[in-house]
Amino acid sequence: MEKMPKWKEATLNTHDVSLPMQSKTGEQEFFRFLLLSSIDMQTIVDLSARVERLYHQTGGRNVGVIFLLREEGSNDNGLEEFMDLQISLMPAFKMPILPLISVPQILSIVQPFQRQLCIVPSSKRVDSQYELLPFSHVGNTMTEHTRNILSDICHSVPELARTASTTDGQKQLREWLSEPNSESAQDVIDFWKREYLLE
Repeated sequence: MEKMPKWKEATLNTHDVSLPMQSKTGEQEFFRFLLLSSIDMQTIVDLSARVERLYHQTGGRNVGVIFLLREEGSNDNGLEEFMDLQISLMPAFKMPILPLISVPQILSIVQPFQRQLCIVPSSKRVDSQYELLPFSHVGNTMTEHTRNILSDICHSVPELARTASTTDGQKQLREWLSEPNSESAQDVIDFWKREYLLE
């Protein structure tokens, strides 16, 4: 397991918490958080400017918000303000918003999040056959439904080419690809007719 980075105090102008993390290249990067509460929601213009400054500092990478739900001396649980914050940020900013029940629990929120950041994800294997399917047609964009059906009935691109090139295969494609658009099968068949001249 990787050694956890050390914590240190510093004066921060654009954010409140900065978590060290390892990048894929091995260089040290930081995940920056704003600490907000329901009081901050009263001045939404200032809040928006603060979030926007943080977000654009890194191009939206490695930034988030920790939102204190229950403030000391308040009977309100802060869920309404938390949801308002999510709704206000959702259209413009894609960033995690972590709910914090009380100030003493901040380490129990931050440390697991930091551990997740330190885990280098394994590279995802790409199924090139499946990724090429959307380009095997003419006309409108291939739907996800059509793509899934094609990957079920034809296990490779050469098999799809053979299926679209024979009368029986074309009949099978028309049966299977009748929904949501009856033209889906013809778009695939036309692509392979153009790709290979059929005799």
